[in-house]
Amino acid sequence: MRLFFAVALPDAVRERLAGLVSELKEKVPDAPVGWVVSGNVHLTLRFLGDVDDATLPRLVAAGEEAARAAAPLELELAGVGTFGGRASPRVIWIGITEGDGLASLKKIAEGLE
Repeated sequence: MRLFFAVALPDAVRERLAGLVSELKEKVPDAPVGWVVSGNVHLTLRFLGDVDDATLPRLVAAGEEAARAAAPLELELAGVGTFGGRASPRVIWIGITEGDGLASLKKIAEGLE
């Protein structure tokens, strides 16, 4: 199975991002982007790729340990960019401003590594 570690976003944030997605779809209707439904929007910390089922319990334990080591997150989203270039975007991302929340997020990501 294809796995990744991610942070779930609050409903209010996902709703605002859904509005942004609607705007982007109108502005670039032919973009080769796989638009994600708002319920699946998340903050990826680490993509793992294909992982066998036997490894899953160790990954869950590692994720829990990394999350316990960090302070609660309060993040401010800012900026939009793409992976794949502006001419052929494949992924659209939202940036995070510097601050304590980002430092905690980085600590979690480092723990996952």
